Amino acid sequence: MSRQILQTRRFARHLKRLPVQAVADVYNAIDVIAQDPHAAQPGFVDLAALRIHRFTCKGEPFLLGYLIAEDIRLIHLEADRPLPESALL
Repeated sequence: MSRQILQTRRFARHLKRLPVQAVADVYNAIDVIAQDPHAAQPGFVDLAALRIHRFTCKGEPFLLGYLIAEDIRLIHLEADRPLPESALL
């Protein structure tokens, strides 16, 4: 089952600032999300609709947040950023 994948302007701007290898890692993570969008853990409390996919980018842990619209078969990419070291403890 294929889904349409859209990105926010903020996501696109952030993606432009990443090094080429990091962009390739992000696109690999997007491919994983496209295969099974519900595999990522849901956000907490107010962000329960947001899904959070963890992956490594150039050896660093990264987060990619996205929303799933089941009715229109859409995955909406919200943000990606390095995982803070405090979250690794």
